[in-house]
Amino acid sequence: MTTIDKHVFEKAFRATTHPLRLMPDFIIIGTMRGGTTSLYSYLTEHPNIGPAYMKEVHFFDVYFSKGLHWYRAQFPSSVQKYYTERVQKQNFITGEASPYYLFHPHAPKRIAKTLPQVKLIMLLRNPVNRAYSHYYHEVAGGHEKIGTFEEAIACEEERIAKEAELLAKNEQYISYNHRHFSYLARGIYVDQLKVWMNLFPKEQFLILKSEDFYADPAAGLKQVLDFVNVPDLSLKAQKEEYEQLNTTTPPRMNPATRKRLSEYFEPHNSRLYKYLKYIRLALRDMHMEQITVTLPKRAEEVSASAAKKVVSLHGVVSTSIIREPSMIYYASKRLIDISLSLLGILVLLPVLLIIAACIKLDDGGPILHFREIIGQRGRRFFALKFRTMRPDADEYLAKHPELMRELPRYGEWAHKRLSVRPGITGLWQISGRQHISYDERVLFDMRYIDSRSCITDLAILLKTLKVFIIHTGA
Repeated sequence: MTTIDKHVFEKAFRATTHPLRLMPDFIIIGTMRGGTTSLYSYLTEHPNIGPAYMKEVHFFDVYFSKGLHWYRAQFPSSVQKYYTERVQKQNFITGEASPYYLFHPHAPKRIAKTLPQVKLIMLLRNPVNRAYSHYYHEVAGGHEKIGTFEEAIACEEERIAKEAELLAKNEQYISYNHRHFSYLARGIYVDQLKVWMNLFPKEQFLILKSEDFYADPAAGLKQVLDFVNVPDLSLKAQKEEYEQLNTTTPPRMNPATRKRLSEYFEPHNSRLYKYLKYIRLALRDMHMEQITVTLPKRAEEVSASAAKKVVSLHGVVSTSIIREPSMIYYASKRLIDISLSLLGILVLLPVLLIIAACIKLDDGGPILHFREIIGQRGRRFFALKFRTMRPDADEYLAKHPELMRELPRYGEWAHKRLSVRPGITGLWQISGRQHISYDERVLFDMRYIDSRSCITDLAILLKTLKVFIIHTGA
């Protein structure tokens, strides 16, 4: 008799709706046996954090060949995010926890290409205790057949050295031994951390000590919630209220083994402490150099002593100060946006249908393309557009993240850029789009923010139509 997966319909639904699903805002990347299961469970109990379909998705290490559409299908829908943020007026994020990512040789660069702005969380445990717990976890799971911990670590180099070479040569290779029997190698945190730090900005990392998290789960959870920008609503106060998950209770370690492993890890831990001290200093210096601008309610609230920078390029002048227009402007602009959008859809509906048919007939690929955009004040949302790119656009963009890394190129102006809603056109698009540098584009955006008004918006819209029809100025 054929057995049917009871979740087959849910999986089919998720796969079908993958373009409408979110990508993770945070990933707990390790370490294995460091408390990742407990932390992820505590996080996903929060009403503003949507869990993945499974805690350990393992896309960037084991299931990368399944493709980005499979990965996206593991997360909540954009409808849920829209309802939480627009109706309930609360932030909504999602994430996953796959502790093999930290150690896997290809996971860091894969994540950097696919999710360059994701926040990365690490729990680092005493490597001696981690290795011992790891061994008994593999025994309990039926993976480890060697009878003692001492024998297993003695065989580790022989079991995983060649596997590491195969993994390095072939990105598609899946190594059973590397994943299950790397007891000591996973505890050399500094080498793993350097790989990740070379690919992501340091401010995208939160590194916690597992022992501190075990001792005070509430404090550790609060740190993580602050890091992912979610309010710490009704945190449990007592340690006893936090159940530790996925735990093992191994016998007491042989004192001689503990002494030997402590000596083995001592130089690696020393390198780790020095590196983390360097990272903290670098972060402190970076934060000291940043220009911090608080969004004022009115322009006159900005004092003469406020930090600012004035720049000029080809007649475009802007400052780092954000000048907020009146509430009448915001109400009028919103009314214009909605009215013209509805009118445009009705008038252009026949043309839109013809365009959709042409796209489908051209290559048979999807008609629409969903792209995640960073909106006002850093909120993410999905933009829906006709696909003018290749059919495998999602996978292509994942391999070419530089095409999506717009915001970091704004540098110190990013804060000001995020003070307004993104739109379909703008000042630089009608001011020589193809013939101006990226720096000039940024400054045109800054100039628009400084001088925005309903008249300016209507003028830009009319100029956009002219540019579109006669193909000049773009």
